[in-house]
Amino acid sequence: MRLWAFAGKRGLSDAYGEMLYQLRAALDGSVYQAAIIESGQDPPPNENRLEFPICVSAAEFHKSAWKIAPLSKQCRDFIESIQPYNAPELAAPLVVLNMLDEMVWTTTVVVH
Repeated sequence: MRLWAFAGKRGLSDAYGEMLYQLRAALDGSVYQAAIIESGQDPPPNENRLEFPICVSAAEFHKSAWKIAPLSKQCRDFIESIQPYNAPELAAPLVVLNMLDEMVWTTTVVVH
């Protein structure tokens, strides 16, 4: 019996993927830290729901508002101001980052 596993390309693509993951984590971490500062609680309220939303339309942003609900209006307004639909110069990198974050990578195993 032979076991073959295909996990995709390695090397530079792994480094690039890790970089994108870390950038996404930094955005999420900034929301988490802002929630700690504003609430005075560590962990902050709704800690498992906190996430930096990345949206291509105002409607999508308002549907995702629950992700930043514990933050002050000032913070929520700032996050909305840098959304791709409000900041075209940031749009491409943020949208790509969000799409990559939502992708599910699978490993195919073939037994022969």
